[in-house]
Amino acid sequence: LAWNSTFIVALILSLSFAGTYLLFKQHITHSFYKRLQTRALTAAFFHLEKDELNAQKYEVIEKKYQEIHRESIRFFDGQNRMVFEFDTLHYTIDPSILNRIRENKIFHFTKDERQFAGIFYQDNEGDFVVLASDIDKDGINQLGMLKLYLVVFLFIGVVLSFLLTLLLAKKTFKPFSMLIQNVNTISATNLHERLSINSSEKDELSELTK
Repeated sequence: LAWNSTFIVALILSLSFAGTYLLFKQHITHSFYKRLQTRALTAAFFHLEKDELNAQKYEVIEKKYQEIHRESIRFFDGQNRMVFEFDTLHYTIDPSILNRIRENKIFHFTKDERQFAGIFYQDNEGDFVVLASDIDKDGINQLGMLKLYLVVFLFIGVVLSFLLTLLLAKKTFKPFSMLIQNVNTISATNLHERLSINSSEKDELSELTK
């Protein structure tokens, strides 16, 4: 009973923790994609809309643009030529991905550990694909810590489940052990002996005793 119960608890906890981890990972990834998408839009405003915005609005855009520190920002024209590069990284983007961004207007994808968010931006200077990318180191660290915590609590939960179920099983089956001992005291020399029945209890054990 203890082993079977522990197996069920371990299975339920494993499924619950795995679901929690996957949902949190999905949330972290989606949030980071949205952040990259916002960075790409800010970069597009900063580089392409200076002549169309008043000084006050452009100052707000410039302030947001200055907050971009780690993200890689790249602009591609209609011939898939990179016309602006805000990084010193060495990676290439397949033209089919750029075309997909043009078709969908917004497209998210991952290459190795780097996440990318691309937007299609139409301007009087031309139509551009703006691509922002970065590695979500904070998110990776959070997922690593969450995985560690879930594994630790899974182990603790399984051990506690086994110990508590073992105690419960011993307490539950103790009356049966006592009943077996009483039965074994009856032999051919004392067949008149009867088992004691607890009249207040109406359960399987009292039925078995009768």
